[in-house]
Amino acid sequence: MINSVTIKPVNIDDAGKILEIYGYYVLNSAVSFEYKVPSEEEFRERIKK
Repeated sequence: MINSVTIKPVNIDDAGKILEIYGYYVLNSAVSFEYKVPSEEEFRERIKK
């Protein structure tokens, strides 16, 4: 069986869900250079840029 992955462009409305995933790694790993999870509004601004 072949599994597939669909990749789609990010949408501003995806910010909350993406932040849930990203925030975990900010707090629990060394894969991010951030020490504090950004707010959802800040994350939305990053997506806009």
